[in-house]
Amino acid sequence: MRSDLEWWLDNANLLRGSPLQSHPPDLLLFTDVSKEGWGVHLLQHLALGLWSNQECKIISMCWNFKLPSWHSSTSAQFIPGKWNIVPDNLNRTTQIVGSEWSLAPWRANKVLTLAGSTTIDLFATALNRKLQIYCSPVPDLAAAFEDVFQHPWDSLDIYAFPPFCLIRQVLNQVRSAPSLAMMLVALKWPHVEWYPDLLLLLVETPRGLPPLSDILCQPHVRIFHNAVSFLHLYVWRLSSSVSQRSTFHERLQQQCQDTSGSPQRLSIRPSGPSSVVGVVREAVLLSEPLSP
Repeated sequence: MRSDLEWWLDNANLLRGSPLQSHPPDLLLFTDVSKEGWGVHLLQHLALGLWSNQECKIISMCWNFKLPSWHSSTSAQFIPGKWNIVPDNLNRTTQIVGSEWSLAPWRANKVLTLAGSTTIDLFATALNRKLQIYCSPVPDLAAAFEDVFQHPWDSLDIYAFPPFCLIRQVLNQVRSAPSLAMMLVALKWPHVEWYPDLLLLLVETPRGLPPLSDILCQPHVRIFHNAVSFLHLYVWRLSSSVSQRSTFHERLQQQCQDTSGSPQRLSIRPSGPSSVVGVVREAVLLSEPLSP
């Protein structure tokens, strides 16, 4: 007791103060448990398992108990499922997560081969990343950064398969960046408002992805998208460079003149099997298929 009271007599202890913010963690360990199984995510390491029948009974009995926080340099914190994507998916082997659809690795490799120098996967998690360097929408110390729209994209060569609702923001970023190249996987949707801007940012002929049953998958389980043929997915090579885009547009116009003697005029057609994807500067833009 005496030693505890003497602590208060030392001015160094009294002036030390207490930090207003906690020290940033050196490691983040994400865990999640369901009545089916468990999942763990630490940096690039993933682990998962399913409960046995006996363990399921125990889990059901303990379901309403809460884990305590440890009074040490380790602390436990509840994270909502939408921010705990990786372990949350790992422990639910039959769950389909809409935000986690991605190109199957063997398909993504073909797309990345087209780009050649792509260095960062801009919309990914530790489960579905296609490159060693990636940006995560959830807390992840292994990611290059989080919250992709809060970081500059300048001088990056990007692979991006964003949620469809974010394509407008993505195109705005490409258009405003001083120097940026992007291999974008997105839909051929001529009726949406951002489609004309997508065509204007092109620097190469778009490639149509084959509507095969194994092209889109969930990263944590072997589940494939069952309506790929209705999506009309394409690979679009974009650039923020005005000179590169102008060179591509001039080449398109020249191709049209070589074919018919005058620039062809054609309205944008609805999504479908046609190789025509639209019109750029009065030049018809055709796509090429990406080999299966």
